[in-house]
Amino acid sequence: MYQQGHAPLPPQAPVKKKSSKLLGCGLIALVGLVLIGIIVAAASGGSDSPSSSTGSRPEVSCAPAAKAPTTKKAKGKRAPRVAKPALCTTASGDSPNGPAAQPQIYKGRGSKVVRIKDGGQPWLVSLAHKGRSNFSVEILDAKGKDVDLLVNAVGKYKGTVAFNLTDGLLSDRTKIAAVKIDADGAWAMKLQSPTAAPAWEGPVAKGVGDLVLRLPAKSSGLTTVKAAHSGSSNFVVETFTDDSSDLVINEIGKYKGEVQMPDDTIYVSIEADGPWLLTKS
Repeated sequence: MYQQGHAPLPPQAPVKKKSSKLLGCGLIALVGLVLIGIIVAAASGGSDSPSSSTGSRPEVSCAPAAKAPTTKKAKGKRAPRVAKPALCTTASGDSPNGPAAQPQIYKGRGSKVVRIKDGGQPWLVSLAHKGRSNFSVEILDAKGKDVDLLVNAVGKYKGTVAFNLTDGLLSDRTKIAAVKIDADGAWAMKLQSPTAAPAWEGPVAKGVGDLVLRLPAKSSGLTTVKAAHSGSSNFVVETFTDDSSDLVINEIGKYKGEVQMPDDTIYVSIEADGPWLLTKS
């Protein structure tokens, strides 16, 4: 019932609720745009800026593998073998599997079999002996088999030799497990990278005894070497490229002559027991 003196209120129109359909559609559209943005970013492979992730792999650069040489034998040469692929290195000079091999130093007295590390790599071997009797140095593979005789001298010795300089010297750079030393006195041995060999910068190189020389650039064209030796025992000069070696001189005692240096020579090994002189032109 109505109170007296007041007009009755008109009936109010019912309030309409807002539809949730429009809101739902907007949310769906927004989520769709976000998903499309993520997919496009992933497909683009990232931006040009360097990645800040500490777990990223180092950039690796590899020289192309050398072509397989022929296996035809020639007089005075060791038959070249099929070249291995080039060693991949990072910008720091390390291999992708770890840092480059470090120099190894060993000392002792008398005969000993020295187990070495990273025997599959090329090594420059500097040796010294203070005994009076035989001093011989051989390299052995993992089965204990003699692979090569590096030094065979009597009494005091000081010189530098090498192994695994080229794929053609040993069968695909044989992995050397140990160095067998036969000595009667104190000795020292240092293994280091062949890049530590003295550079043959000018036309003349000279020395006494065994030595390995490094050419600053590979030889090319007609290059000759005049050689002289005044020792009384072996005089051997051998050249090395990436995949082969050449025995250019193999004499005993005094020597004087001229030979041709093969193309692409990188290292020159001299075996001598006295003073020698090499002149390239």
